[in-house]
Amino acid sequence: MPVKKAFPNVFVCKKGDWEIHIKFKGIFNRFIMNIAQLGDPFGKVTLEGPGIRISISKEGDMLFACPINLCRGNKILDLIKDELLNKYNKKLDEAFLRGLLKEALKPYGGWV
Repeated sequence: MPVKKAFPNVFVCKKGDWEIHIKFKGIFNRFIMNIAQLGDPFGKVTLEGPGIRISISKEGDMLFACPINLCRGNKILDLIKDELLNKYNKKLDEAFLRGLLKEALKPYGGWV
């Protein structure tokens, strides 16, 4: 019998002028190769800071886009860094961003 987990619907983590908002949308109901295990939480991640707002809700290419797995911190970090570079041509201190994201993802299963 599967174990039921409770996740917060919305979680906000702040450090200085920066905030990460996590919006829980559901649970993966099946295994998806290199994306999710059965029961992993998925949702939307938003980074806000001085003059910057980035939202990420899908990963993958146009043919095979999946919701963001909230247990895969390294993948989310890469997606945020790519979006910062593409949209704003900026790079943030990776250690700062990693620390903020780790704190924000704790309620959803930590960091993988």
